[in-house]
Amino acid sequence: MTCCRCGTSANIELRQHRHLIKGKIDNECFICGIDRFTFDTKGSGFEVHTTKEHAKWTYLFMLVMIREKPMEMYNGWEQHVAMHLSPYCSPPSAAWLPRNTALSLKSSQVKLKEHQEREATIAIKQAAQAERTSRLIEHVASSLDAVRARQDEMDARLSRLVELSSARQQAGA
Repeated sequence: MTCCRCGTSANIELRQHRHLIKGKIDNECFICGIDRFTFDTKGSGFEVHTTKEHAKWTYLFMLVMIREKPMEMYNGWEQHVAMHLSPYCSPPSAAWLPRNTALSLKSSQVKLKEHQEREATIAIKQAAQAERTSRLIEHVASSLDAVRARQDEMDARLSRLVELSSARQQAGA
């Protein structure tokens, strides 16, 4: 089936597939697979991440370097990567690549954890302060009740004294 404006349905599917791939390239790190939004909101930005932290050309250079470098010269990390790429590893593995992780996000996660710990400490201190304040209010309320009771007692005594005084004055008059 053909479309007069766009060409064949196969061309339309290819165009849609190309658009989908371009969207992934533009909005997802090729190395770790984390989306642009995450780096723009929680990291140092997607562009900084893909050009500095997970630059795909640096990873490609490393792969070429590992293939060209004699095995006896590998350091531990290069040996680890080479093991995953070796023909003895069937099929070759990409497990050496960082997946769903990035150092720039870990630092923001550390900051978030520190912030949460500070918030929890503040909440604990506020709860303790609220408890102390509540006990103080209870103490003041009970003291106030005692003062009122004492005042009522003093008022009753005063009333009796006034009654006695008036009774004496009436008796003496």
